[in-house]
Formats: sequence, structure tokens, C-alpha cells
Amino acid sequence: MRYKGTDKDIREIGNELDVETILEGSVQKEKDNIRINVKLNRAQDGLNLWAESYDRKVESIFAIQDEISKAVVTALRIELVAGQEYMLVKRYTQDPDAYNLYLEGRLNWNKRTDDGLKKSIELFQTAIAKDPNFALAYVGIADAYLLLARIDILAPRVAYPKAKEAVEKALEVDSALAEGYAALAFIKYNYDWDWMGAEMDFNWAIGLNPNYATAYQYYGILLGSLGRFEEALAKLEKATELDPSSVPVRASIASLYIHSRQYDLAVKQSREIHKMAPDSHWGPIFLGEAELQRRSFRKAIKEFEKGNRLAGPSGLYLPQIAYAQAAAGNRAEAQRILEDLIKRSEKAYIPAYSLAHILIAMGDKDRAFKYLEKAYEEKSTGMILLKVDPKLDPLRDDPRFNALLERMNLR
Repeated sequence: MRYKGTDKDIREIGNELDVETILEGSVQKEKDNIRINVKLNRAQDGLNLWAESYDRKVESIFAIQDEISKAVVTALRIELVAGQEYMLVKRYTQDPDAYNLYLEGRLNWNKRTDDGLKKSIELFQTAIAKDPNFALAYVGIADAYLLLARIDILAPRVAYPKAKEAVEKALEVDSALAEGYAALAFIKYNYDWDWMGAEMDFNWAIGLNPNYATAYQYYGILLGSLGRFEEALAKLEKATELDPSSVPVRASIASLYIHSRQYDLAVKQSREIHKMAPDSHWGPIFLGEAELQRRSFRKAIKEFEKGNRLAGPSGLYLPQIAYAQAAAGNRAEAQRILEDLIKRSEKAYIPAYSLAHILIAMGDKDRAFKYLEKAYEEKSTGMILLKVDPKLDPLRDDPRFNALLERMNLR
């Protein structure tokens, strides 16, 4: 959809996505009839490899998908090994309406915003009402709650149990669902802090579906949190190969560069993200984090403020702004934002981990440790970064910090 309505030719798109072939398609619908035009082109020179039109009734949409999948495989002269053809034409629901609701849910989920995630849950629930055995829709609910916790909209102790309930239902319906095991692994390392169990589930998910980009992305985040940076980058690059236009995957790479102290690479990656998605908050936020670590405080504050505006009215990135203000020596402004956030935390979820960051920048280590202890108790998502977060570097020589690492099995 990134290229819908653009005038870029096949060669240019192929070069941007680093792919050898491009599949183009268009859909026309009139009452109960549907026409799908599909063509496969070689990216190098735009040569048409295969083209076909399908005129069918709307209710046969799944059969059309199967036909197209098989035809593309044939056109590319791919030889499938045992089990791959089954995955190629696997159907998760027989209800077209439920399927459309699921796709709309994923569209909203991919926005990674408060409103988008909550809307996606409603759509997934409506899809399940139409087909109670639609396993992917249950995973959709789980994934939405996982991100609501991940971006600090919902408290972890509220979001993760709901996610776990949904993913367990999905796996009850379909025990071979890669998406389900990837979501379960996400819960294990973000909430249970079960690093080994999460890694096992990620490998199981990838074994079930080697083309599921999100599994590689989440696995890469886990490995990065453990300080296994080379392995993490390999997983994230694989995710990018499978989903070249994914902004969240590229944001995960920018985050990895920051945690591995490769700030120049983080700047470059963040600028590429902003070029890909100028309306997304990911580019400015990670650019701000990189500039912060390069001690370009004015630039960092500017980027954080820009990212905060793009993220909406919730003030999602106020902790980053406060940290940067404190690091720049603007203690009064940092104190003002900190007090506002503490007041907000009485009615809404504000992660204690983020408040600890601000206190570290202000030089108040004792209060920072108190908030890290609170973050441990509330299971703040940021706690998985304890081993690699550069903002915590001023605390690393303190025995209290090493004790916290040991309690999280990160030593």
C-alpha cells in the first residue's frame, strides 16, 4: 500500500525494497461479483513474468487466493518442500466478513497508536463473533494488548493477562499457529522475564512459519535486551527482508543501534524511518535518543517534542523531553515535567521506569532506585532493557543495580 497511487516504476520500487520480483494487483467489485487482476514483474528490468485475471463470486475469495498463490509459485519456478504447499493455502476462517474485519483490525494495529490499537481490538472481537474459531483474530487481540503495554498506554499487569488469555485461546483452536507462539514468547520475556522460554517459543514459531516477519522482529528485540547484539541484528535484518516496508521493524533496528552504543548508525536509521513515514513518531523519537547520547541536547529536545506531537495528545514522550531537559542543564523544566507526570500517574499509567530515567538525569540516584524498584514491582516493560539501556549507565557501579540485574536473571 506504500506505493499505491505513486508514479514510481517497477525498477525503482524493486531497488527500494531490495527484491527481485514485484507482484501487482487490483480488485474490482460489483454487487456479488469480483475481478482480480494480477501480474508478476521482474524488478531488474520490469519484464512481465506472468499475468492473469480472475472473475469470481465474492464468496469464493479464499479459493482465488489459493489459485493466485499457487500460480505465483509456478511462475517463479519454486519447488516446494513437504508441508509448504499446505501453508501456502492454509485458511484460518471460511467467513469472508470475519476475514475482512481481521484485515481491518491489522491495519489499525499497525498504526501503533492508542486509538488504532483499541480500535483493532474491537474489530478482532467482531470477527470472532462471526467465527468463534478464527484463531488469528484471537492472536490479533493478544498482539494489540501487548503493544498497549509496550508503548505504555496500559499497565502491564492489566494488559498482559488479557493478552495471555487471548493467545491461549488461539493455540487451543490451532496448536500449529506460528503467530500464537510468537505472541506467547513476547509475553514470556516482557512480562514473565522468562528469557529461555521465550527463545524456545520464538524458534518454534519460526519453525512453523519461516516467513513470519514479526517473529524475527520480536526475537531480535529479545536478543538485543540480553546484549546479544550481532544475533539480534541478524534477526531484525531477516524481518526487514521479509517485510521491507515495515516501519516498526526498522524502528527496532534503530533501538538496537542505540542500545549497542552505535549512535551514528542509529541517526542514519532514524532518518531513513522518517523518510519512509514522515507522519510517524518513530523517526523523530529514535533520532532524539541517538542525538541525546551524542550529547546534542538541543537537537534531541527538538526531535522528542516533534515525536510527542506526532504521537497524539497523550503526552507519550514527555519523559524523554524531561530527561533531555535535565541532561541539557534545564533542571527547572525537567522538574516541572516530572511533577506533572507524577500527578498524572494517580489517574493514568505512567511507567515508573521512565520516571527513574528523569531522576537519573537530574542526579538523584536514590530516588531513581526507588522508582526502579517500583518499576520492578509493576513489571514496567522498560525493565527488560536494564542490561543495555545507556540512560542507566550512571547507576551501573552501584551494588543496588547489580542486585536488581540478578533478580531479573540478567547477570
